Amino acid sequence: MRFPALFGLLAATATLTACKPPAEAPETTDPFAGIPNVQFLYYDVSGDSTAEIRRAINAGRGDTRHYDASTTWHFKWRWAVDRNSGTCDLASTKLTYNAEVRLPRLADPERLASSLRAQWARYYAALRRHEAGHASYPYAHRGEILAAIQGSDCAHASEAAKAVLARFTAHDIAYDAETRHGATQGATFP
Repeated sequence: MRFPALFGLLAATATLTACKPPAEAPETTDPFAGIPNVQFLYYDVSGDSTAEIRRAINAGRGDTRHYDASTTWHFKWRWAVDRNSGTCDLASTKLTYNAEVRLPRLADPERLASSLRAQWARYYAALRRHEAGHASYPYAHRGEILAAIQGSDCAHASEAAKAVLARFTAHDIAYDAETRHGATQGATFP
């Protein structure tokens, strides 16, 4: 048997290198807990005031980005195909999920006044919670992709999965509209 790889994707892929998480995010509960295969990508920001840090965030997020953070999630699916008959076994479908979360990272937090550090910590925690909302929804609803594939036929299974991905994309758009891209969740700086 062979396993063809079929792909479903959402959004643009970030092109940064992964690195250690910043120390300025003291949360009692990780909003990404239970979501596997999440890679964090950071862009460093610095400054001695809220205005300087805001300018650094705006510059660091890049010319084409309009938001301080972003989450890109991906699904891959595959199933067994009999080499002799060419028939597929949709019941054998394997689904893989991964996500990339791009966040600002305060480069030198210890040099800031404690009130500014606390303001950053609140913003950063809220930003992570918002981005976890983007990563968690498709992962929590991944069974819908499997059901669509397994409820289809070999010729249309990939299209059925992509229709589910389109619903996940619509959810992301509605989530951002509802939260004003995290603003209602406290993800604003200053």
